[in-house]
Amino acid sequence: MYPHFKKTNIVSISLFSLLLLFLSACNRDGYPTSVPQTQNSESSTKTLVDNRKMSCQYVSLSLKDSLRIMFRLHVPRLEKSENLQDFINSFKVMYGILPDYNSQHFLISKQINLENAKLTKQDIYYYLTIEVPKKPDVNEVMLIEFADSQTGKRLVQDLPLIYITAKFREVYSLFDKNGQIPLFASYLTTADTVQISSWQEKESKPLWVKYYKPQFPSATTPMATTGQNILPKNIPADSIFQVQSHQKLTFRKAGLYAVANDTTVFYSLSFWVDNNRNFPKYTHPKELIEPLVYISLEEEMKKLTQTSTALQAKQELDRYWLKLMQGNIRKAKAIIKEFYTRVRLANQLFTSFKEGWKTDMGMIFIVFGMPNRITKSRDKQLWTYTQNPNFSEINFTFVQRPNQFTDAYYTLVRYPEYEQIWYPTVELWREGKLAVAYSP
Repeated sequence: MYPHFKKTNIVSISLFSLLLLFLSACNRDGYPTSVPQTQNSESSTKTLVDNRKMSCQYVSLSLKDSLRIMFRLHVPRLEKSENLQDFINSFKVMYGILPDYNSQHFLISKQINLENAKLTKQDIYYYLTIEVPKKPDVNEVMLIEFADSQTGKRLVQDLPLIYITAKFREVYSLFDKNGQIPLFASYLTTADTVQISSWQEKESKPLWVKYYKPQFPSATTPMATTGQNILPKNIPADSIFQVQSHQKLTFRKAGLYAVANDTTVFYSLSFWVDNNRNFPKYTHPKELIEPLVYISLEEEMKKLTQTSTALQAKQELDRYWLKLMQGNIRKAKAIIKEFYTRVRLANQLFTSFKEGWKTDMGMIFIVFGMPNRITKSRDKQLWTYTQNPNFSEINFTFVQRPNQFTDAYYTLVRYPEYEQIWYPTVELWREGKLAVAYSP
């Protein structure tokens, strides 16, 4: 097991080590050839949540003999550009393929010719689509780097290459209302219109949808080694209905939806639907109250949740924050902004079969902020914090636990010893000091 509050020796390679590879360990053609065996540096994950930096998201779906991957890239300085040539002239895009996250050498490396690539722009985003031939009996890992020659900035993204297709969600995805661009999130709102489509299956086909009312609890504390929220394998659906693929759809009830081509299929395409049109941002008092469970006393939560109207909830919420900040309105505004920014980002990054703030990763993200380093292996992520005033280094280990709804669900490895850091950090929140100490 990884120790919690001291330096660790990690065998798995971090993403930033691979980024360094792209920058320095290249052959004469400029392509990456091998991974440095001793480096273990920081991940570039912060780019996902900083609107001033480049960010990248992707959707990968299976075709008959290949994987088609669409990347969505946000380049703030080119938001207003209407000419694809601006991107082509500025960027170099390279990728390498590894056998797995622990591997030390690339199997394949390639620079993408952007002049001939499938590259488009819509609104503020660039979309780049590539195809990777499948291999029998193996899965691999891709690292792709986007390098901006005008600014010197680089962004690296890792993604698993699932060649062995066995799940409905590896073929189908949510797309926009026109069925052209996949959604790069696992959530919608009740106001959204989408299609459930596939790049492999072109014809409209009947699909079965299972609906589950909102019922999934928030994460327990890092010290709660017993009574953890384990997702049952057999959860009865509250309703089942049929839709057509490649057709416009709107889901009018908040909750979890699981889609497959048969009611007996276990691994579905699942997504969360929220009735707040601003989701992942929360604006209603009840929604704003619920995430406070991570930093509040039991009697405080009881008082907050016993209000009967939205006005009463808002008034009680205002009193809660002003009491914590001892009547300092300016301080209260700053800590409120910090807290709910993290709630929004947790929803944006970690929502799957439940809201992102309720997940283990969402809980740690809200309380401790963006980790300074993320180290990935095949089925784990290690989050490291190095700017805590009480400890030189804090580690949280998350284990991947694919379930019927998603492959991207991670649970925290809990220890009683986390009490040593959890309560002091919560107290910083309650004293209004954390916005300065841990601003991501």
